[in-house]
Amino acid sequence: YEVRSVNVTFLVSSATVGDFLVYTAQVTPLSADATPIDNNIGFAHSVTSTILNKSSNSSSGTNINDVIVLEGNEIEIDEVDEYLHYIIRFQNMGTTTASNLIITSELSDKLDWSTIKLDKQSHNGDVFILNGNQMSINFNNINLPDSTSDVIGSIGHFAYKIKPKSTIAVGDIITNEAKFYFDSEPVINTNAVATQITADSAGINDTNILIDVSVYPNPVNDKLQIKSDDHNIVSIEIYDVLGKVVLQKNNISGIHELNVSHLNNTVFFLKLIDKNGNFKTEKIIKK
Repeated sequence: YEVRSVNVTFLVSSATVGDFLVYTAQVTPLSADATPIDNNIGFAHSVTSTILNKSSNSSSGTNINDVIVLEGNEIEIDEVDEYLHYIIRFQNMGTTTASNLIITSELSDKLDWSTIKLDKQSHNGDVFILNGNQMSINFNNINLPDSTSDVIGSIGHFAYKIKPKSTIAVGDIITNEAKFYFDSEPVINTNAVATQITADSAGINDTNILIDVSVYPNPVNDKLQIKSDDHNIVSIEIYDVLGKVVLQKNNISGIHELNVSHLNNTVFFLKLIDKNGNFKTEKIIKK
């Protein structure tokens, strides 16, 4: 097969944190294309604030050490036999050239690691899958310039695609994140991305998703408050970034408060389910 890439630079005239920048791309290959289903793709990129690499003293440039899932935060159940496309982006925000870089990522237990395929990487590196779900990308002698001396040269990426397991169900959440090790610098944790499996939109109406439930405070120290005017929340599940349930509570009389004081200080995903099976998912930060 053949792989080509086209680099496109956009100038964003105005945007605020929380906005979404929506991109679409389409290719028109030969009529004998074996897999025409992947000729179109759309992606919505959330605008976030600039956060500098915690191991860096540099104040120039924007840190893009992150993980992106091109399919976004939802896919329908009839799409689970298709690939999820992940891009891990990295940038040396330090003050000197990075000789080596190791990226690690623990694949969600809802992903079928045997289906993983590498798409593209900006630099030569070795990829290892250990214990079925531990992925490591080793860039030895990458010699990545720092962003102060070479902004463009300080950036790289690693892209791959992988399918969900055939046993996945509506309401399941697939999460992903990565860790970066630049030489002997402290580890850098990326953002956590989550993709939830939803019912086929052709067979349901909008009432299957809860829209009038609020969860606060967020970030939270100890107790989460759940406010719902029209829905009786009878079940709550909290997932970690690997998609594993770390806390579950059920009460047919309704749940209005949840103690999370024992959880680690990190990002979690909260799933609320009402008595009719409708649900809503929220990202929460435990501090």
